[in-house]
Order: sequence, then structure tokens, then C-alpha cells
Amino acid sequence: GVMVLQAGPDVVRFAPSLVVEDADIDAGLDRFERAVATLTQG
Repeated sequence: GVMVLQAGPDVVRFAPSLVVEDADIDAGLDRFERAVATLTQG
């Protein structure tokens, strides 16, 4: 899993596990990108 923390009014901080695989990072960032795109299209 990954923890997502608020780090300021316009900052999102990711705290992945120390043993995270590159593929998991890519998948998580893809999901985050889709979520941001959905929120900003409104």
C-alpha cells in the first residue's frame, strides 16, 4: 500500500513502502493521474 498525506494547500505527499516495486509505483501514479484529471474536468 501507499500512504497519501496532505503536505500543504496544494501539495500531496506519497509515502510508499520501502520495498515497493516499480510496477506498483507506476500503477499508483496512473490512478492518481486519472483521479486528478476527473476532478479538474468538472
